[in-house]
Amino acid sequence: MDEKSRIKLLNDVFSPKKGERILILVDIPNDKMIYSKQWKDRIKMANEWYNTFKKMAETEGFFVEYLEFPSTGKNNAQIPDDIKENVRDSDLTIALTEYSATSSLVPICKEKNNRVRCASMPMIEKRMEKTAFSPAF
Repeated sequence: MDEKSRIKLLNDVFSPKKGERILILVDIPNDKMIYSKQWKDRIKMANEWYNTFKKMAETEGFFVEYLEFPSTGKNNAQIPDDIKENVRDSDLTIALTEYSATSSLVPICKEKNNRVRCASMPMIEKRMEKTAFSPAF
């Protein structure tokens, strides 16, 4: 996906606003996990999204941060508490992870007086930018 298409995707799907804090989350495998090509590609994609958000932020006036955390090794295991605090401090969190972080993110989104929007995207693959995420699809 070229940068222009990625900007359109990120604007259309996430609609970042001036003053917002966007958080990109990725999980990193430990030494006992298989670091597959898809996982490596997902982290590369997360970095591309982060860099595109950074470029957008220059003109749109929002902030973007990229955080890695140790993989939980299973879907819906709780992510680290310090990462949850970063989620609470964001307006938009996008988790491009190997294992689902949904069970950690949904309760944060439901907290009283919370403004955060979250997208849990476990197992997302780079190839999806050319299919499911493509404006032409």
